[in-house]
Amino acid sequence: MGDSLSLAITYNGDIYSFGDNKFGQLGIGSTIPRGQPQLLSCETSFDGHDVVMVSAGDCHSSCVTSDGSLWLWGFNVEPALGLGDLVNRLAPVRIRPTYFNNSPVLMVACGCAFTVVLTTSGRVWTCGSGDLGMLGHGDQEDRNTLTEITASSFGNQEIGMIAVGAQHSLAITREHGILFTWGANIGGGLGVGSDSNYITIPCAISPADFDGAGIASMSASWQYSMVVTMEGVLWACGAAIPGTGAANTCSKKMVRIGGNDVFGEGGVRMITCSRHHAMIVRCDGAVWCTQRLQFATSVLANQTVPDNALRPWMLPRSLFHNEDIIVASASSTHCGVVTRSGRLYTWAWDATMKAENIIALGYTVHTGANWRPRAIKKRAFKKVAIGRWHGMAQDRAEAFVMGRYSKFASAGGETSYSDDKFSDEVLRVMMQDLFQFRVSRVASTGMKNLLGHTPP
Repeated sequence: MGDSLSLAITYNGDIYSFGDNKFGQLGIGSTIPRGQPQLLSCETSFDGHDVVMVSAGDCHSSCVTSDGSLWLWGFNVEPALGLGDLVNRLAPVRIRPTYFNNSPVLMVACGCAFTVVLTTSGRVWTCGSGDLGMLGHGDQEDRNTLTEITASSFGNQEIGMIAVGAQHSLAITREHGILFTWGANIGGGLGVGSDSNYITIPCAISPADFDGAGIASMSASWQYSMVVTMEGVLWACGAAIPGTGAANTCSKKMVRIGGNDVFGEGGVRMITCSRHHAMIVRCDGAVWCTQRLQFATSVLANQTVPDNALRPWMLPRSLFHNEDIIVASASSTHCGVVTRSGRLYTWAWDATMKAENIIALGYTVHTGANWRPRAIKKRAFKKVAIGRWHGMAQDRAEAFVMGRYSKFASAGGETSYSDDKFSDEVLRVMMQDLFQFRVSRVASTGMKNLLGHTPP
């Protein structure tokens, strides 16, 4: 989710986009905003290749297709798309793996006016606005083409995951899960303990800052970052960190939010951050929420708000018809979750939002009705489930989404991981190199097999 738009991938590899579109960020060939999901077919928009992940920035969008190509569209004035010019794009534009030294693209992350790309070779490329060092090249210069960050900046280690905040970037190494951060550091959002307002090269954070644990996944927003360790423990740094139990908690180093002690058996699986709050997906499919500076609790509508709502609190499963949540996404204006059955629920924080933000919910809004999670009707997606995992066996699906791939709901094969629609190299990296979570004692047989553990 971007601040005023949403992107969703269906089981059959298509994208649906809805929301603000003044820069063409919906990819539908015009600048007309759309309040209902609009189809970007993999057959017609992406040259017949299934979409495996998406990312939305403030005003530009991107995706990766199963052949390892990168596609970008929307705002390009700064130039966030890296296409060598300053022209906005109203429809997806393709960058093939040949551009990245013949390495397929694995992930893409869109910031405020910049883009970060990760290839299967473990290399990171960036483009767009660089005024606060978020491109990682040791300067504050913009880049109008995607440029590789030197491998030495990461200690010559291969990178396995990327994420961005509005003006800073994060990366995790494939081996040992070492966290690197760079870019804007106002409020200490990089977690490196520095007083500098920005850092232009990737800086490693010692595992000692996480009680010796490696990092499995991460998310970031304007002035803070949150990470999840391989043991499922949530940590955070920056200005007004959500979830600590006190307003205006600020730290230039990582602060422990909680693991099993707060969230129960297995701890945290994924985290998604917005400017004002964070959403946490627990290993058992429950969703927790944090507030930042006692932000509005309208998500609970008529339900009772916890006494200490500054600590993480679990959203009632009844809000999602008692289904497990596979993936969550949060922006500063609206939120969304995808359930195990492939239903997409969206909601907004208040009823006074700008029109372009309201339409990003994907349904007609009535006064006050946008406060509670609402499922977008299946017919809006031609009755196709959201998320790429639905064709896999249940235990394999659970294993897939437990990996440390940023967009858990957007990757997978239809019946097996060797589906010929996918590059073998892309699948190998997704399913082997990116697996970082420790196996739980209650893990399924499929999970234990994939992690190399012999089932009892």
